[in-house]
Amino acid sequence: SGFTKHLAVIRFSAFGSTWFWILRGGHPWARQFPDDGAKPGDAIPYWAAYMLAELALEPPLTAWTTPRPVTTCRVADARGWPMRSLYSEQIQQVVKLGPTLRGLPHPEPLALPAKWENHPIRNGMKTSLTPWSAGPWSPSRSFPRALPLRPIWSGFAVNTVLYAAILWLLIPGTFVLRRVIWLKRGLCSACGYPMGEAGVCSECGKALPRRVTVTT
Repeated sequence: SGFTKHLAVIRFSAFGSTWFWILRGGHPWARQFPDDGAKPGDAIPYWAAYMLAELALEPPLTAWTTPRPVTTCRVADARGWPMRSLYSEQIQQVVKLGPTLRGLPHPEPLALPAKWENHPIRNGMKTSLTPWSAGPWSPSRSFPRALPLRPIWSGFAVNTVLYAAILWLLIPGTFVLRRVIWLKRGLCSACGYPMGEAGVCSECGKALPRRVTVTT
């Protein structure tokens, strides 16, 4: 459709984070996606595909006859390791045009510098940490650091299983390993006291494994 051909999707990932910015057509950065080439959805994770559907419901940026706000940009900031498990969003809405830029309609809030700290955060909490820049392609724009709250269930499940396994290895697993070592050394697996000939430990009373004596 014409909508999907006029988007700009900017995305980058770092350790434990994925960030992307969707800009609607009419902005000078937006470009046309060829029918047989890459699509905007190729740069957007499956858990954020609904953003494209929501943007598709917005009126065209070239038709500014309606007084209702028009969404021009969506920003998503996802966190988690090894899988992204939580994310937050920011939405930029405008209601009137500012000066044209390169002959294209240019929404007033997009005029440089754009301070995204003034835009509300959805599914997240704004923190008091220093805002960060999205990269050298946009040094004049700064984005607030948010605590994401919306879960990405598949990533949340994978991370939960992984962290549970790590905790088991660090806490109960050490005790299991210690018992195995004690048994191989002929010690009681409960208290580490040397096992005698009796069927129970003479120190703690725990039943001991039957010791088989091989005679020739």
